[in-house]
Amino acid sequence: MITTKLLIAILTGVSLITAAASAQSDDFPCPIAGPARVQINLTRGAEQVEADISLQQVRESAQGRHPGPVLGLYVGTLRYTITIDDTVRQLTPDRFCATPKYVTLTVQLDRVIHIPREFVDDPCLAALARDHEAKHADADAMALDRSRSSLLSAIREAVRANPAAARASRPDALAILTTRIRTAIDQVFEDIAAERRRLDAAVDSPAELERLKTGCEGRAAQWVPRNTLT
Repeated sequence: MITTKLLIAILTGVSLITAAASAQSDDFPCPIAGPARVQINLTRGAEQVEADISLQQVRESAQGRHPGPVLGLYVGTLRYTITIDDTVRQLTPDRFCATPKYVTLTVQLDRVIHIPREFVDDPCLAALARDHEAKHADADAMALDRSRSSLLSAIREAVRANPAAARASRPDALAILTTRIRTAIDQVFEDIAAERRRLDAAVDSPAELERLKTGCEGRAAQWVPRNTLT
């Protein structure tokens, strides 16, 4: 399984901010703000099946990361968007505090199963590969579904722990808050990755690997890819 992650951060009413501001020596304390409303939206696209790569490419991609026989390739892509209310309190002419009223996290899981081109004319091998990789896709979706409460807690804590010190500008105040929220989400995503690996290992059980070796009259284990990619 190959996984990727993309991030888009949106601050309502302002441009994307990517750098955190440094603290000032003459900080003013920020007033305690009410809790922000946090919403988590988890979505997953339908599994896509493509026969667009060779068996040799599949096995090279899985080399050292997947017990054999390797019949296909699953690629999961997580895309997430953070929408943060840009409410900012101005304490003095040059001191600002970010006090968001809401934070919305939207996570999209795209799942693509790649079947070797060589299997297209063998319905049994194609079905065997697709069925196995679909189990990895289902494990991916399960790991994401289980993360909802962790993501909710992480974002709430990041907003609550937003530095009490006021910043020199509105962008600076929003930047430090955005960085904290992104860091909290990234930590949860590390936990999701660990859960994905655990579930993947459960999918590749001895019984499942034996099924792959003996399925289709053993043709999967015997299939040798060409020496050159096509």
